[in-house]
Amino acid sequence: MNINKHRLSNLNKVPNLTYRASVLSNEGIGDVFKSISDFFSSKIESFVNIFRSNGDELKNMNFNGKQLFKLSKDINEIEKKYSFSTIRPIEVSTIMGLKVNLLDLTGSVNKGVDIINENLLKSLDELDSVVSKMLADEEFRKSVRKSYDFDYVMRAQIALGQIVEDVIDSKSTKEVFTVGELIPNVNSLNVVNKQLIDVNKKINEKTLKKVEEEIDKITEKVEALYEAMSDKDIDKASKQSLLVLSNGLEQVAKLITNSISVYYILMKENDTMVNTVKNIKQFARN
Repeated sequence: MNINKHRLSNLNKVPNLTYRASVLSNEGIGDVFKSISDFFSSKIESFVNIFRSNGDELKNMNFNGKQLFKLSKDINEIEKKYSFSTIRPIEVSTIMGLKVNLLDLTGSVNKGVDIINENLLKSLDELDSVVSKMLADEEFRKSVRKSYDFDYVMRAQIALGQIVEDVIDSKSTKEVFTVGELIPNVNSLNVVNKQLIDVNKKINEKTLKKVEEEIDKITEKVEALYEAMSDKDIDKASKQSLLVLSNGLEQVAKLITNSISVYYILMKENDTMVNTVKNIKQFARN
């Protein structure tokens, strides 16, 4: 699977709900709109499916970072026994469409994980608050003030998307690379492995579990919001509250999608390191 192509496909499923909210009326930002369900809520269901799908993808991830600790001894032996010219033609199955070597990839993934750790849980918590208020707080639904700002989420999801674009060619189907394409020299094996171990340490299992739980909770609440709008239990809302909801749903959905892509790349890079060492050792036996 080409991770970037898959990411772009998922992003294309995110409705431009903010635009729909902005054109509900040209009369003024403080107006309270009636009968919003026909024009607006049909797109809410798409977010239910997106969040549910993203949650499922996250639950199926297994980083296997512990395998990297076992590679140090083998890497040290490789460095002592082989020149780069000897091992560089060895082929390794790796990330489809990879555009950079593993040294550069590790730096990019490290930056991506930092962005995720700084923004993902925070944004999920804020979106949960917005959806909850849309469901239960009439004053919030009629509010004319901007009470939540998801601009930081937009910046984070764009930055993550750019990281993925920089390292994965969405149109490429190439997934077998030589050692010479993956590392610049023999010593880089140890450098990449150590840096990769450090990146994996930033992936906290408890935090991942918390992210999964938050996505599940938001999915349920967005589904409840869709049902409330469809049943016309909620048929009035201000343009401002709809804009806040719309922007939150869009930007967080994109942030989760791009975060999952970075996680996938890290998983695949872990496997690539293991496969690279394994293939070099197999070459030695032959």
